[in-house]
Amino acid sequence: MTFLSDAIGALSIPEYEASIRLNYPLIANAVINVDEFLAAIEASPAGCVGIQPGDAVRGSDHGEIGTVDKVVEATEETDAYLLVPRGLIIKTDTYIPWDAVVKRIGTDVFINLPNLIVGTMPWNVPPSRADRWAKHGPRAADVDKLYGSRSSSIGEPQPALGY
Repeated sequence: MTFLSDAIGALSIPEYEASIRLNYPLIANAVINVDEFLAAIEASPAGCVGIQPGDAVRGSDHGEIGTVDKVVEATEETDAYLLVPRGLIIKTDTYIPWDAVVKRIGTDVFINLPNLIVGTMPWNVPPSRADRWAKHGPRAADVDKLYGSRSSSIGEPQPALGY
C-alpha cells in the first residue's frame, strides 16, 4: 500500500503530520507525493533496477536514511544488499537486504520500513544466505509429519476433546 502525502486530508495540520510521518509509514510500503507516484508507475516494471552508489535511501515514511555507498550482488554466501555507511542518522554501517527495497524513483531508493525502525534491524553485517535459510526452517519435503499429526484408521474411535 502506498499513501500519497499531498492527496490526504486531515482536520488539522498536527493530525496530518502525525498521519504521514508516524501512522501511515507503519502500515504502508511508502508515503510519497503524487509526482513521485506517477514517476514510479511510469518507471520500469522491476522498480529497483538501476540502483547505484550516490542514490538516497529513504524509509517508507519518506525519511532519509543515508546514501548508497555500494550495491552488492548476491553470492553463494550472501544475499544481495545495499551498503549505506554510517552517518548522522544511522550510527553504524547498514547492510540493507535487497528484499527490503521497494522501489527506485529518480535517485531515491525506498525501503519497506520507516527510518525510525532501521536502526533496530539486524543489518550491521551483510545478509547471510545460511541465516536466511535457517530462519525459514526445514523444507516441507524434509519433515516426516507436521505438528505431530498422525493419520487415523477409519472406524477407530477418536479420543474426546477434554476442555
